[in-house]
Amino acid sequence: MLAGVGVSWYTWLEQGGDIKVSEQVLDAIARVLLLDAWSPRPGSIRDRHWNFTAVNDAALVL
Repeated sequence: MLAGVGVSWYTWLEQGGDIKVSEQVLDAIARVLLLDAWSPRPGSIRDRHWNFTAVNDAALVL
């Protein structure tokens, strides 16, 4: 709920469901789930095809 979206909606987004996502919602989710905040633990984001779209420094080292 930190990003202002419900759990079921976020789950649909995470699983690549057929939903529309505004730029404002994506920005809100990004603010809540910043990869740099995971340091020193490795973190990554993948798309629905399992391609890496973002990684933090710890993941690069790993």
